[in-house]
Amino acid sequence: MPARFYVTPNDWSRNQLSEEESRHAQKVLRLNSGDHIELFNGKGLTALARIAGSVGKRLSYEIQSQQHHTQTKPAIHLYQAIPKGKNMDLIIQKAVELGVTEIYPIITENTVAVSGNPTKKLEKWQRIALEACKQCKQPWLPIISEPQSLAKIDAFKGEQKYTAALTQDATPLNSYLGKAEAPESIAIAVGPEGDFTKKETDFLLESQFKPISLGNLILRVETATIYTVSAIRYAFLK
Repeated sequence: MPARFYVTPNDWSRNQLSEEESRHAQKVLRLNSGDHIELFNGKGLTALARIAGSVGKRLSYEIQSQQHHTQTKPAIHLYQAIPKGKNMDLIIQKAVELGVTEIYPIITENTVAVSGNPTKKLEKWQRIALEACKQCKQPWLPIISEPQSLAKIDAFKGEQKYTAALTQDATPLNSYLGKAEAPESIAIAVGPEGDFTKKETDFLLESQFKPISLGNLILRVETATIYTVSAIRYAFLK
């Protein structure tokens, strides 16, 4: 199976790997001219190519065939409260593997303070997403937004919108899924440890989110997210 490399949409026509990808190909994978590789641009385009040589610190390649992949329906927009520790890393990795379209890290009133430089955090999450795309052969690289509060989001995406809730009036998720054709998009909001505050929940309800139940057990944040995304993917699997 050929090694997989990311080429940005802007660089696709240059027929060269980035310096970082070239270094990995040469120093780690020991690839040489004539070896076959797989490419993807994160926008659904993949290609089989052959390493042709090098231009400075970059490896050049010749594309032999390419294919465009449509995004899986529904597109999933994940509004994810940032959990404590490194659990956000796990959530991003698994969300990519399950084909989430966009990830919005949310700072809530119950969010444990996010330590470190926010820019570096975002860069780390983007690297995790990219590596997950390579590993699972996901042709679409999800967009990850900068951390923000719910109130700062101008408009929530999603033809259907659901928020995981611990309230008694929450409807079981399976009551909404699998009864019709897949919608174009679904938004999911998952709160932090301790859930969203009443103010935040009211804001989501006013934004047309429907409270859903994930069963009788209290799930950890990362489990709730993986459970919900997996259920949606399974419900509309073709």
